[in-house]
Amino acid sequence: MLYTSGTSGNNKVVKISGFKTHFMGWSMANLCGFSSSDIFYTPLPLFHGNGGGMCLGQMLWRGSTVVIRDKFSASKFWLDVSAHKATVINYIGEIGSYLLAHPERPEERSHDVNFAIGNGLSQSVWSKMKSRFGIKRIVEFYASTEGNCNLVNSEGHLGACGFIPGGLAKRFFPVNLIKCDPQTMEPERTSEGLCKLVEPGEVGQIVGKIRNDYLSRFEGYSDGDASRSKIINDVFRQGDAAFISGDLLRIDENGWCYFVQRVADCYRINGENISSTMIEDHMNKLLNFKYTVASTFTEIDKRTFGVLVMKFDLAQVAEKDLEKKTMEIAEVISKLPKYARPTYVRLTDDIPITPTMKVQKFALQKRGVDPYKDDIVLKYSSKTQKLTTFISSK
Repeated sequence: MLYTSGTSGNNKVVKISGFKTHFMGWSMANLCGFSSSDIFYTPLPLFHGNGGGMCLGQMLWRGSTVVIRDKFSASKFWLDVSAHKATVINYIGEIGSYLLAHPERPEERSHDVNFAIGNGLSQSVWSKMKSRFGIKRIVEFYASTEGNCNLVNSEGHLGACGFIPGGLAKRFFPVNLIKCDPQTMEPERTSEGLCKLVEPGEVGQIVGKIRNDYLSRFEGYSDGDASRSKIINDVFRQGDAAFISGDLLRIDENGWCYFVQRVADCYRINGENISSTMIEDHMNKLLNFKYTVASTFTEIDKRTFGVLVMKFDLAQVAEKDLEKKTMEIAEVISKLPKYARPTYVRLTDDIPITPTMKVQKFALQKRGVDPYKDDIVLKYSSKTQKLTTFISSK
């Protein structure tokens, strides 16, 4: 048994075969050329496929050393990596953002790291990590613990999480992107009732063909109903089945795929699709990774609004400094596309994260825009381009 990351709810228990567990480590070892001399450093939990499958798999297949930290610490990360002479660091995208938001220190350049391996890096985080930390090679992959649609970018193509071949091979490849209705995210169908594949430049939901072999089977969750909800039929031919991931990816003209967003973290307004990841990426670039940033959507009176969440140590911020920072944030928001500007901004010292270091979006959605504990909620006006304190109707 392994567990999902828990970004959209409680961690789900996933049944996974011994073959698939070993394949995670074996395939990555062969793609990257890892050896027994490599030392892996992971601050991620071992009950999840990233730390448990990718890192421990190298110990089993190559005799590599694995250094395990019980909890991620941005301030201790490079100290640990240097002290243990790690050659490979294991990450998820949020870890990259946390490290970039931390003040620079000598240890982040004086290390032996050749590889960073994980998933969830945006293009801006990717570039910043390589240049600031001097990492030679980043290996990004797309996978879900429970799913059968896995992609790997072992060639270091900037921002991509994997590759799908074109031409005739695309039809026979076990993983593909299908078109979905932008409102309901239900698969679009041809007149024969089959799913439509996306074209280069388009965004689609990634699916994996279910076949009776060790890699393509969908083992499912411990919850049978949850398992059945992840299977769709009549995908590429009548009578077939596929695992539908709930993740949106974009494919370019060369077949490289880029993670866009979880379906649950997307919203459509005035004909434009907005993803919370897109907002976070814009804000990180404009703020030069000065703060930890998250975003989500919340419903108020049957209307959906964007909420930007920024981490502050509010107890340490003087009122005049907070006013200055608020003006800075408002100026940055004004540089976003108008349709993507969040209506609310939450300043908090408590961004809920999962054990796998991902932002727990469903917890942020539950908070809505009402003040929570000792945080501050501000409302943005596109007309005045200013932020003002929001007083809850409650």
